[in-house]
Amino acid sequence: MKQGVYLDDDDSQREIYKGLLSDENIDFSSTVIPSSMASLISDIAEISPDIVVMDYRLDGTRHPEWHNDFKAGGVAQVLRDKFVESPESDIPLVLLSTEANIQSLFVPDKTSHDLFDIWFLKNELHEDSPIGREIVLPKLAALVDGYELIKREVSGDDPAILAPGLLALEKEEYLELQPDGLKPVLLNSDGLPERAHVVARQIFQNVVKHSGILLDRDGLRARLGLTVESFERLCQSVSFEELRYEGVFSNGWERYWKHRYEQWEANSFDVLLGSLTGEKRALLLEEKFDVQCEPAVSRWSKSSSEYFSFACHVCRQPTEQRHSVAVFEPRLLPFMERRRVCYDCVETETEMRRMHIRVSETDEATVDAIRDERLPKPTEGEE
Repeated sequence: MKQGVYLDDDDSQREIYKGLLSDENIDFSSTVIPSSMASLISDIAEISPDIVVMDYRLDGTRHPEWHNDFKAGGVAQVLRDKFVESPESDIPLVLLSTEANIQSLFVPDKTSHDLFDIWFLKNELHEDSPIGREIVLPKLAALVDGYELIKREVSGDDPAILAPGLLALEKEEYLELQPDGLKPVLLNSDGLPERAHVVARQIFQNVVKHSGILLDRDGLRARLGLTVESFERLCQSVSFEELRYEGVFSNGWERYWKHRYEQWEANSFDVLLGSLTGEKRALLLEEKFDVQCEPAVSRWSKSSSEYFSFACHVCRQPTEQRHSVAVFEPRLLPFMERRRVCYDCVETETEMRRMHIRVSETDEATVDAIRDERLPKPTEGEE
């Protein structure tokens, strides 16, 4: 069983979340008290865990013998520096905190963002959460497995096969894929693999979490242009297993190869689904696979006569280009797709603010027009 460490300056919170984080894959029973930076780092080194999860505020409890004037970002920085010295010890670092701490303290602290592999909210581990332990804990196990795979791959003899090895692709298929921009961010200026946590961040943030060469389940449904119920029915009759991504982190994040989907589409139909409205796609899919298919409905136009092409970055519903705005993303690599937000989420605004989404400068006027009601929603039946 893998070993995990959970850091929290509150004794009761520490015990609660050590229990909630533990399962058959990772044991978080070890205790590390964040009484000082030196003792904390020493205790972690002695345990040699496979993953460290920490609350953001480690300076909230005051004790006469403690010197805990630090937060999670400071601990993560020291650990990352240690991992540079001892690459074999490199492990995932995960933030687990309250939404208030995440939104008011962590999000503005830009220097800490690249230190953590991922963050979760504490309430997501509770039974009444729509997410729950059954979703969060497998992701932690996937991070541990992913780091182990990355450390094996970066220690290999041929840096040229690092990317295909991590993506679980044969070299021929990888060359066919041509993910321009991926190889340079995995290798340093000497042509050697970067440190494990750097490689992990590049793959996780730019490949697994961001649409481009991979599609998540919502992205796949958007390309088919179906409702959730119809998509689930189709998946019971049509196997998409050959499209599934099986590379690093795949046991925690379900993804599908976009190029394999496009080949499946070409083999299945004489027309590109993207050239059809949602209504026509549903009819074609129903006829081809003998499954009842209902088309998705645009959240803005309330019509299925739209050319759905992606999932809205906020609501994750099938969305059409003409009723969406581009997200401001200054660090896009060539193989990544710019994310977009549907007009409906622009209008409601709340989730965009919570997710700290900024809109591309070219679409700022559209956002203003929607929120000022100068660009109203179409009325029923209006195109």
